[in-house]
Amino acid sequence: FEQHTESIRNGTKLLIEACDSVRNSERFRKVLVYALKLGNALNTGGTSEEVKAITLDSLLKLAEAKAFDRQTSVLHYLVSIIQKNDEDVLKLSEDFVTVKAAERVAVDMLNQQ
Repeated sequence: FEQHTESIRNGTKLLIEACDSVRNSERFRKVLVYALKLGNALNTGGTSEEVKAITLDSLLKLAEAKAFDRQTSVLHYLVSIIQKNDEDVLKLSEDFVTVKAAERVAVDMLNQQ
């Protein structure tokens, strides 16, 4: 019982750290800003009717939707924009080391059930 409790406690701590790393990542914040601006440009055609937020569902659709040439995904286009303007943002994975570790914790906890 103690071992199981300690495992859950450690897993919970790692999940909290992972959430904090996402919440506090300046790079992730910049990716969301770039995605929002690109989405606004594509959806409004440059008019002033911009949305102020982005949904997780719309982030998932970035890989599915095709850009202007109908071959490049909007996600690839977004990455090229970021690469041209702020290459440091592309080091986003450095901010999410604990997220990768937390992914394993969540799967392990589910397997123990």
